Amino acid sequence: MNILNTLSILAAAPSEATAIWLPVFFWTFALVSVLSSLAVLVVKDIVRCAFLIMSSLSGLAGLYLLLGAEFLAFTQIMVYVGGILILILFGVMLTNREPLLIKRMKATGLVAPGVLAGLILFTAIGYSVCTVDWKVTDQPLPADADTPARIGNALMSDFILPFEMASVLLLVALVGAAMAARRGGAEG
Repeated sequence: MNILNTLSILAAAPSEATAIWLPVFFWTFALVSVLSSLAVLVVKDIVRCAFLIMSSLSGLAGLYLLLGAEFLAFTQIMVYVGGILILILFGVMLTNREPLLIKRMKATGLVAPGVLAGLILFTAIGYSVCTVDWKVTDQPLPADADTPARIGNALMSDFILPFEMASVLLLVALVGAAMAARRGGAEG
């Protein structure tokens, strides 16, 4: 039994053992996500920054698993961690021979507007969370609620054309990025 099934079973079927381990998993995934995101702000090397983003997104995928959203967790890993971040890392490694460091600018004039925007956003989110009537149930998902299979069937039947168009678009973007990196390396 793999870790995805184990976490899904823990989240879906509460028991005494789950009551102990579910908060441990939650806080582990939450700390990985938050600490990695905060570390992105202070790291200067862009490759390390990409790996920290990868660990943050992986922690979010773990949180999605605890919520019982297996498809969303799998998509998070496959698309963001497996696809986009690897593409960023290859792009950085193909285009730059020396280490690429992020240069921080002194932006003292942007601190006050940033804090104000953060407070407005925090207030709006807090207001929304406190005023929405959240529907909470103790009922587990029905056994026939096989969401990943239903989404997969819909993608491969009703939405096959948009799915294939998106894959062709991503392939063209990848080939274009490789050609641009090769052309830039040959001229320099």
